[in-house]
Amino acid sequence: MLTKLSQLLAQGRFVSPVPAVVVHPTTDIILQSCIQAHQHHIITPILVGPKHKIEKAATDANLDISGFMLVDAEHSHDAVEIAAKMVRE
Repeated sequence: MLTKLSQLLAQGRFVSPVPAVVVHPTTDIILQSCIQAHQHHIITPILVGPKHKIEKAATDANLDISGFMLVDAEHSHDAVEIAAKMVRE
């Protein structure tokens, strides 16, 4: 059983990252978390939300999300519906 974050990060080096749908990631802390989890091979983020807001948050925080899939959604309710559909498929 893992009891420390460092143990999870160490295991990430030996497994393939799993796709993770992240809904409405329009703040720098969420985007930074996605980047860090991706760098540690834990997830491959799929960002779902208003593209212009996500890109603005990334630009404002000087974060590179260019390698992530970005699915545009008009607003948060749409983002939830799109993400739920993606997970079901």
